[in-house]
Amino acid sequence: MEKRWIICIDVPLWVSALSNNQSDWEKLMSLLDEVAKPENQLLYRDEIRQLAGNMPDNLWVLYAKLSKMSTVGYPTDANALYVKSNPDVSIGIGDAGQKAEVEHQMAYLYKRDSSVPRPVMAVQRIKSTEVVLKKDNKNPRKAYVCGVNSGDIQNRIDSLEPVLDQAKHFMFERNLGKGKVASTFSAYDNQNEEPAKALLKDAFMHYYGEELPAKVLWAKDEAHGCFVKFMHSGNNRYHGFDEKNPPIV
Repeated sequence: MEKRWIICIDVPLWVSALSNNQSDWEKLMSLLDEVAKPENQLLYRDEIRQLAGNMPDNLWVLYAKLSKMSTVGYPTDANALYVKSNPDVSIGIGDAGQKAEVEHQMAYLYKRDSSVPRPVMAVQRIKSTEVVLKKDNKNPRKAYVCGVNSGDIQNRIDSLEPVLDQAKHFMFERNLGKGKVASTFSAYDNQNEEPAKALLKDAFMHYYGEELPAKVLWAKDEAHGCFVKFMHSGNNRYHGFDEKNPPIV
């Protein structure tokens, strides 16, 4: 499965957990359990561990968890200082090493090759639901923020995933009156919405725009030999219908 989300756990939480703060260790373990899904990657490198100094007796537990999930590292970036976040995710970090590590993370998230996977940041110091990343105050890119309690990562991801809300287009054309006809959505069956939902998920997976929610999502319906166009109708809800012509990319 292609990766949809990069999960970035706050550096001070890593350091505290790896310095034997039992409460933060339990939080970290809970967050890692949430991350360990095929569609996720964890943003991690050993420098975070080295910042902690004291190593916990159960360090092997950490590596056992990391071995079961997809991780992506990030380099030391000489230009990291030029990537700014609003709100500032380094606010309140007094340790220079930790602050620099956060800056390297933000530089990586800003410069990733495409909008997929998208970043979700588990941060305990800021309350915003989004962070805007810019370099030289240009070209903004978003990262999505959640808390660090159990369930926070998945709840934030769920809030960003599109929801099928089909109310107009069905398997057969419908006459709407006044010469208007509702086009078909061949994959939609109101007794079994799973095929249509799968198409919507696929459309979201392959959406490379920066904007969420997307105004339009596209999927190829191989079973019926057509494309499906999903239109955003508000509150992250979408309805779909068949399109015989492919989207112009």
